[in-house]
Amino acid sequence: DAINTIQIGCEIDFVDVDESTVKVYAANGTIYVAGEAEEVKVYSMSGACVFNGVTNQVSGLNKGLYIFKCGNTTVKVIL
Repeated sequence: DAINTIQIGCEIDFVDVDESTVKVYAANGTIYVAGEAEEVKVYSMSGACVFNGVTNQVSGLNKGLYIFKCGNTTVKVIL
């Protein structure tokens, strides 16, 4: 899986790993999956799963670096 980084606070940025991946972006402390709700897993840098469920947005996380996994897409997200 390819890994990309999204910086929150400047611009909203779409991440395209390849045509079969989902689009992920972050804004205002929330991580979004473009389109319909998907199965999402979010891990802290210590490896702890901090979110696991079906959604198209994840909020309420503390500032920090997270690994966001949705389908075949894995990205690093900085909140």
